[in-house]
Amino acid sequence: MKLIFGLGNPGEDYNKTRHNLGAQVVSEISRQLAVKLSHTSRGAEWGRGSWKNTAFVLARSRMFMNLSGRSVAALANYFRIPPENLLIVVDDLNPPLGSLRFRARGSAGGHNGLKSIIEIIDSQDFNRLRLGINQPPVGVRAENFVLQPFRKEERLAVDNLVEKAVPGVLHWMDNGIESVMTEYN
Repeated sequence: MKLIFGLGNPGEDYNKTRHNLGAQVVSEISRQLAVKLSHTSRGAEWGRGSWKNTAFVLARSRMFMNLSGRSVAALANYFRIPPENLLIVVDDLNPPLGSLRFRARGSAGGHNGLKSIIEIIDSQDFNRLRLGINQPPVGVRAENFVLQPFRKEERLAVDNLVEKAVPGVLHWMDNGIESVMTEYN
C-alpha cells in the first residue's frame, strides 16, 4: 500500500494559497480517480483507492503546515506504510512556477511541513513531489509569500502544473521513484 499526502493548511482562507498546492494536487487526483476523501481523522481528510494493482491512501492535511508530521505519521502507522511507500506532495520556492521535481529523499530545504515530517518519522528517506511556486519578490518574506493566493496571471501555469502532476503520481505508483524522476524531472 502507498500513501500520497498533500501538504497544506486547513480552512477556506488557505485553499488557494501557494502553500496549499500539494493539497490541491491531491484534490485533483481524488477527482480524476473518483476517490472520495470521506474520512476525517488523524489530522487529515483521506480516502482509500486502487490504481491498477496498487492499493493507496490519498490524503490532504487538516493540520497547520508545521504540524504535518503528526498527521503523516498517524496515517502511515495506521496503515503500516513504510517511508519508501510514502509520497509527500509539497510546494517549493526554488523551482520556477509550473515545474515539478520528484525526489527520493532529502532535507527539509527550509520547508516547515517537510521539517515536521522528518522530525516525527525520524527519516529523510521518503519520496516527495516538489511543486514550483517561485521565489518571493524582493522585500517579501517567504512566510508571507507562501500564504498569498496565486496572482491571476499565474493561474494558467498553476492549473497546468496540477494537471501534469497527476500522471506523474500515477507513474510513481506504477514504476517507482527512479522511473518517475527520469520521466518527469
